Amino acid sequence: SKLVGSAFVMRLVQMGFPAYTFDSPEAPAISKGDLAIAISGSGTTEFTVYSARMAKERGARLLAITVNPGSRLAGLADRTITLRAKSKFEEGDFPMGTVFEDSTLILFELAVEGIRKKKKIGEADMFDRHNSFG
Repeated sequence: SKLVGSAFVMRLVQMGFPAYTFDSPEAPAISKGDLAIAISGSGTTEFTVYSARMAKERGARLLAITVNPGSRLAGLADRTITLRAKSKFEEGDFPMGTVFEDSTLILFELAVEGIRKKKKIGEADMFDRHNSFG
């Protein structure tokens, strides 16, 4: 989930938006009016729940993405997207929450495409902001 979140942050930055992961050392303090997006299949991952709680205490809006709408994370959120997938704690055809993570990645890529079209952001603009060192 952390890597999926990082990939979404990268796309937001490539579109020209200020975006950071919860644990990014260069992130400014989250504050009122900011949007925090917390990703946890189970909705109980300690670091994610803690980070979400801190964001809410500082006045940020919180969007939770989870498979568990009754979780602690969902209970903190202003809005919750509930995906129909197994969390990493459930047995399935793919291990450790793969379907949840892949579903979240697809959701984020669809959001990027919607934002790109609405804001008229071309791929050339995104490539101009793409990390050319990696």
